[in-house]
Amino acid sequence: MKHVDIQLHFVKEVVKSGAFKLIFVPTHHMLADFLTKSVARPSLAYSLHALGVISLGVRGSVENPDQNQFDRQSATPILTKRLSRLP
Repeated sequence: MKHVDIQLHFVKEVVKSGAFKLIFVPTHHMLADFLTKSVARPSLAYSLHALGVISLGVRGSVENPDQNQFDRQSATPILTKRLSRLP
């Protein structure tokens, strides 16, 4: 268990030095939850959208060819908003 103690003390020192700031994030804003547990469809859709994950269909849309273009600005508004708040 000594290795756990060393790791714990290292983390405490780094946080205490101010190199990292710990903040509370509500459960419904945890974007990576779907990677570790089953989540409801709305939560999964929210997380995928916030992370900028898009569907890359093989054929695209014949009816609306303009929608086949990837627009990074519109694909990641939530993630961009969150990153802009970081110090």
